[in-house]
Amino acid sequence: MAIIFKLSILLPVVYSVFGLNENAAFKNEIKTLKRVSEEAFGNLSLKENLLESFNNLYLDFVCSQDFSNRNVSNECFKEMEVVCNTTDLLFDMADAWSKIPYSGMRTATKQDFGAFDQCIKIDYQNENMRILGKHCTFGWAIPMEDSVYLLSYCMPNSCSATDLIRMINTISIPENILEQVINDRTCTNKLTNSEMDPSSIVVTTLFATFLFLVVLSTVYEVYQYKKNVEKSNPLLTIFSIFSNGKKLIQTSKNISGEQIQVFHGIKVISMMWILAGHAAGFFAFLPVTNQNEMDSFQTEKYARYITAAHLAVDTFFYISGFLLAYQYFKTSSQKPILVQLISVPSMILHRYLRITPVVLMFFLYAVYLAKYIGDGPIFTIFYDTLNTPCKEHWWAVFLYIQNYYNPNDMCYVHLWYLSADFQLFFIGLFIMIGMAWQYKRRFNMVLMCMIFLNVLFLALPLYTKLRFPNYDPEHLEYETHSKLITYFMGVMFGFYFRCQRHKPFIFNRVSNIVVWIITLSAMFTCTVVLHEVYSNDSSHIGKSLCDVFIKPFWCLGLTFITYSSIYGHGGIINWFLSTAFMQVISKLTFCVYILHMPVIVFWIATRRTRHHFSDLNLFFYYWGYLVITIMVSVIWTLMFESPIINMEKLIFGSGKPKKPAPKNKDEKPTEHNGKHLITVTHKAPEENGYC
Repeated sequence: MAIIFKLSILLPVVYSVFGLNENAAFKNEIKTLKRVSEEAFGNLSLKENLLESFNNLYLDFVCSQDFSNRNVSNECFKEMEVVCNTTDLLFDMADAWSKIPYSGMRTATKQDFGAFDQCIKIDYQNENMRILGKHCTFGWAIPMEDSVYLLSYCMPNSCSATDLIRMINTISIPENILEQVINDRTCTNKLTNSEMDPSSIVVTTLFATFLFLVVLSTVYEVYQYKKNVEKSNPLLTIFSIFSNGKKLIQTSKNISGEQIQVFHGIKVISMMWILAGHAAGFFAFLPVTNQNEMDSFQTEKYARYITAAHLAVDTFFYISGFLLAYQYFKTSSQKPILVQLISVPSMILHRYLRITPVVLMFFLYAVYLAKYIGDGPIFTIFYDTLNTPCKEHWWAVFLYIQNYYNPNDMCYVHLWYLSADFQLFFIGLFIMIGMAWQYKRRFNMVLMCMIFLNVLFLALPLYTKLRFPNYDPEHLEYETHSKLITYFMGVMFGFYFRCQRHKPFIFNRVSNIVVWIITLSAMFTCTVVLHEVYSNDSSHIGKSLCDVFIKPFWCLGLTFITYSSIYGHGGIINWFLSTAFMQVISKLTFCVYILHMPVIVFWIATRRTRHHFSDLNLFFYYWGYLVITIMVSVIWTLMFESPIINMEKLIFGSGKPKKPAPKNKDEKPTEHNGKHLITVTHKAPEENGYC
């Protein structure tokens, strides 16, 4: 036996070292080893040995009991009689149970899925009945010392947890006690989600309709192109992949200076950062072989990219506020104040139509279709947990108020960002109208008012955190008032850059490099501080101070990056963040943010076994999530986002070509400033620092 054991270890090593895959001598050695093993064990069947062990440990105990007078349901009683008298059926069902003890109990997660697919595939039929295997995930709890092991079991579909309790309760333990360790709350069989309900059929029809429109519109435009028709009917090309795809991959060199090209790359990197944080966080939902390593991962210094990932969300709030002010003070601020007030509903409607179609189609997919595209031990419980709040609070999702209305029971937690952003946009419109009322006469006063507001917005979340420590004990910061400082620092600097864009760059080459180094070092320090505060289990006051005061420093760093890049002094960083690749992926970031969560959830929900947590595995999973999410986002953009934008332009007339603006007689030819061409004009108001 010792010789056999040594051979079983050495043969795979020899195989891997010498590459004996096609070697005849190696195959002969394998045959010899099998023959020697059979002789050593005699004529006993390995399957019979295993079957005897499984029977003794699991279902054989049940089958050996007389449960005819224990109030077991009639259907379960009949099916158990068949199971106990059918060897193969009993073997498969017993084999699908979680086993305890199992290897690595001291280091692995105290959860086990059992053999899900083996149990689900049980489909035994005779002339009287059909027996389906029912897999109950974590339906069997075993308390041990200071831990509870959650295991899974496989029973005939007609047998409930109560039936199982009554079958094994040989010493008359009160049922209410056994109900705490045996349940059937998360059970699945072969027929689970095998047929679509009416609402899911309606949603499927809606998706199919969109797909049909996309195909029809694309075929029409391609036909017009083949016929050399110069201009197609815009109504018939709304859903065309041909035209929408060209818009998606269209890039700009930004010679006019109107676009903030550096924002493209910042958005892409921030979105990748958010996805990395969620990818690592969702690993906690999986049983793993090395629980201690996973628990200690976030305390490692190199893992600060996880603990500091919410700074990427603050980046999006900053960019959103910046662009709102930057665009508003380009044209809208020139209108009379009354006209600006009257236009507020239309701007809110435009914003609503811009984001809601993508969210709506995601909502319909997640709630009504996702449950039919996969299965797994935790598939049902995962989707039920996620979708129940969506069904209960669906109106809060589409009114963008769920971060306040149901913050502890949100429909897909990452949607909190949309609620906060929409609320900040609403507040920002009225603040900018107030700014537009005075900025032409009192630019400096308006700027000082914005600084005062931002100081107030810094103090407000700090007060609420310290005054109401139980409101957000986990420091998740889903509430809008925690993001006021980030958003309105963006508004302030967007307003400033729009009104002061004619001013020259204030740094020389050396000082610009020095400030770049200081800026990047300060932003890196922000991530270090966040990591240290959260990984060292700091007090609520310490975390609150960190949460509040780190945001303005982060925003100041973003401001200098934007300022230097706008004037063409960003160097290789500006070049990288403004590349065509970044511009294209940047257009997908909204859909990527919405859709990355269902991609991660689907992968997690379909797992069957324990996984090994490591940096390398996390790296592979992350890139898999990213690539798949981008692919899905392209489809979502072309099917839902771009067509609705085209439709809105046709309905509200914003898609009509604009007449060219009259040329200013004081305008001088364009001059070179760094790497960009900047149009220089000389107007008295601008010389005084006004827009």
